[in-house]
Amino acid sequence: MSEIKVEDAKRYLKAIKANKQKYLTCDLLANDIGVYADIIARDLSAFDPLINMDPSYDLRAIQGQLTEFVQAHTSKRVVSKKPMKLAETKYKSVNDFVFSKYVVAGGLMDRSIELTNKDLIELKKIIINEQKLRKKRR
Repeated sequence: MSEIKVEDAKRYLKAIKANKQKYLTCDLLANDIGVYADIIARDLSAFDPLINMDPSYDLRAIQGQLTEFVQAHTSKRVVSKKPMKLAETKYKSVNDFVFSKYVVAGGLMDRSIELTNKDLIELKKIIINEQKLRKKRR
């Protein structure tokens, strides 16, 4: 007796639930999902060994066991919401960064100043922080 794969069990269960016939045999299920009846019987024999011996076995009889098997073997992925973490910078906003770097004594803008790689990295962090805050406000 082999263990059935959870994906196969889900497929069989979905097909059993979708079929509206009163009695559902392996042959009818095989026609619905495109798998040989022998393979279905071999897989579902883990729930009731008579499925292999009796070709007229009603698969609705094991629907409850199949549902329990699928529920027991599917793990629910819990996605935890992580708190928004802002990058550490010594500037509060882009304006603060620009005024501290470009404004010289007397309040005039000095356009000849070039930013270093460190300044660009810091500016990038500040921009990302501002984008996160703006998304949060929406």
